[in-house]
Amino acid sequence: MQIVAASEIAEMIFDNATVIPGGFGCCGHPDLFTEALQARFESTGHPNSLNLLFAPGAGDKAGKGLDRLAAKGMVKQAIGGFWGFC
Repeated sequence: MQIVAASEIAEMIFDNATVIPGGFGCCGHPDLFTEALQARFESTGHPNSLNLLFAPGAGDKAGKGLDRLAAKGMVKQAIGGFWGFC
């Protein structure tokens, strides 16, 4: 198994990509990945216009989880389960 840094994975995501971060609720959400995507978008404006598909409640209403992807222009379309924690 190869270990790859979250920032390296974030660099592989292209504009208009479909992102499926995984996890259920606040459990198992890949916070390091969404944090790295947020940092890349804030510094470069990419990736943008993402299509987001997620399971129920992948946030915490306090800036973690999918909340990190809420920057204007970052997500074009979002399809998800329970939105109450996003």
